[in-house]
Amino acid sequence: MSAKKILFLFSFFIFTQILFGGIREINNKPSFDDEILVEYKNEFGDKDIDNFYSIYKFKPDTLQRAVEYLKVKYELMEIPARLDGIPFVRYKVKDKENLIEIVKSFQKLSFVNYAQPNYKRYALYTPIPTPIGPNDWYYQQ
Repeated sequence: MSAKKILFLFSFFIFTQILFGGIREINNKPSFDDEILVEYKNEFGDKDIDNFYSIYKFKPDTLQRAVEYLKVKYELMEIPARLDGIPFVRYKVKDKENLIEIVKSFQKLSFVNYAQPNYKRYALYTPIPTPIGPNDWYYQQ
């Protein structure tokens, strides 16, 4: 391919992305709602208890008691999982304005693998089917 052809294709791609695509074009919807995702570690030891006590001045004896304390403190409501085997827990946050602070406080805990807002995902591209349809033997039936 010549350099002119590559430059033309690249500039055409950039131009179409500016006009028709991109995250900015999603009707100004928020990047996340009033939900957070938290994954806990399987182990809960003395180090975790000390870390929890240094932040909240409460010594839980089990992971379940620590989670219950956090749910009451931040007024979190656990949303049931729709699929089996999901490693994280989804919580609905009552105080939407403090969502980022709640996530940061979860990230400080040593028994939490990760905590993040539940980001909304949008499809920015849908493939156009070929003229004969999808690659499925029974498509016409």
